[in-house]
Amino acid sequence: MVAELQQSPDFPPCGDVPMPPRRRRQILLSAISTVLDVGANTGQYARWLRREVGYAGRIVSFEPVREVFEELARNSAGDDAWECRRTALGEGSGQLELTVTRESEFSSALEPSPHVVAHWPGAAARTTELVPVTSLDAVWAGLGCSGSVFLKVDVEGYELAVLRGARSVLPEVSLVELEISIAPNFRGGPRLGEVLHALDGFGFDLVAVEQNHGDLEDGRMLMVDGVFRNRRTP
Repeated sequence: MVAELQQSPDFPPCGDVPMPPRRRRQILLSAISTVLDVGANTGQYARWLRREVGYAGRIVSFEPVREVFEELARNSAGDDAWECRRTALGEGSGQLELTVTRESEFSSALEPSPHVVAHWPGAAARTTELVPVTSLDAVWAGLGCSGSVFLKVDVEGYELAVLRGARSVLPEVSLVELEISIAPNFRGGPRLGEVLHALDGFGFDLVAVEQNHGDLEDGRMLMVDGVFRNRRTP
């Protein structure tokens, strides 16, 4: 049916295949001066930007879990344009209890849902850790950001807390990238519609959606990466 529609004069061929994430970031980050990497884990995203995307600008990574931060610090050593801060970002400043999971990239301020643990046993809780937390509003002046800023947030269901804690500085951010749950992956975490509504209220338009984690056997897609552009950005 799709082939028939594409051959119809009323439905012209779509043309190119979907743009690879690497190429999309090359385009989006071409004018970016600073990447704020929130929920950095051991620096996988930052290293991907360096090695695959070719981004050579400044990166500031935020990771609160002690042992994970220590590995992040080792991975960033020798890169003078990559700074690491051991803190979570949220709505306010103080301490936050995190559920530290068997595979650290699932660690969260929220409890993972049973279907996530069933699909990824590494998402099961291993321990808890009390970590420092602050807001982007509170640390913004000390970051010394100049030029265009790209805010990447991968915090396992805690995204809206990070955004609410950045409401006064979001007008200074050009692009936001979020890992967004479609299924209820973390108890109390926002759904896709809530995230879209919040970003719209903050003045950002969705410009790209990419599949992140895979599908469940029942056909549900778990997560996507959404990229949003500030309406004030030319």
